[in-house]
Order: sequence, then C-alpha cells, then structure tokens
Amino acid sequence: PTDLSALVEDAAAVARRAGAVISVVAPEQCVVPLRPDAVHRCLANLIGNAQRYGGRIWLTVTPLTDTVTVLIDDDGPGVPAAERENVFRPFFRLDSARSPVTEGVGLGLTIARDVARGHGGDLRLEDSPRGGLRVRLILPK
Repeated sequence: PTDLSALVEDAAAVARRAGAVISVVAPEQCVVPLRPDAVHRCLANLIGNAQRYGGRIWLTVTPLTDTVTVLIDDDGPGVPAAERENVFRPFFRLDSARSPVTEGVGLGLTIARDVARGHGGDLRLEDSPRGGLRVRLILPK
C-alpha cells in the first residue's frame, strides 16, 4: 500500500526543482497497492514529457470506486490523434520532436505504459482542455 497523492506530490516537487511550473490537485491521501519506485518512474517520464513540450503542467488525482486516475495535462502542441498509439512504440518520435532542443530516445511513454499495465491499469492519450496533451494514468485500487 502506497499513498499515491504523496507520490504525485513528490514527482511534482522534483520537476519543480528542474524548473517546471506545475499545479497539483489531489486528495490528502489516496492509498493504493502499487510499486512506488515503478510508479514514480512512470510519473517522472510523463511529467518530463509535459515539461519538455509544454509551458505549464496540471496534475489531478481522482479516486473512483475501483480505480484511481491521474491526469497529466499540459499546454504544449499535443500529439495528433492518428499518432497516439505510435508514440508508445519503443524509439518512436514524432518528426516535430526531433528538434535538437528536445532530449530523449523515445522510451519514456513505452516505459510509462508498461508500468501502468504491469499494475493492471492503463495509460491513454487524449486532447487536454488546457490546449495540449492529456495523459490519463489509470491504476486499480
């Protein structure tokens, strides 16, 4: 059992120290069965992508009946709907992401989805109401 709210707050604090502008909305405590190091890595990958491509990041933790959802929203360029499954393939990068300013080899989303699915959950990409990408991390309770 791990406090997912505390894990999200910690991942956000690490990103803030690296210059990210992040807001977090989470319950005071949200205890779920998970491997904390793996989920922290998943969150770090997702927050790192949002930081790399957007200006602001919004994290929201929402406990539901059988699952808990973590939303990672940014105000960046997003990912075209037709490419959303492709970005989960190892080493795949969108052409616009090949700028020399951006880092990475194209494994972050692959690892993040593997962690989510390894917990019996999933990871989905959507349009964000903030203008960029929304990543929906779903974990069982």
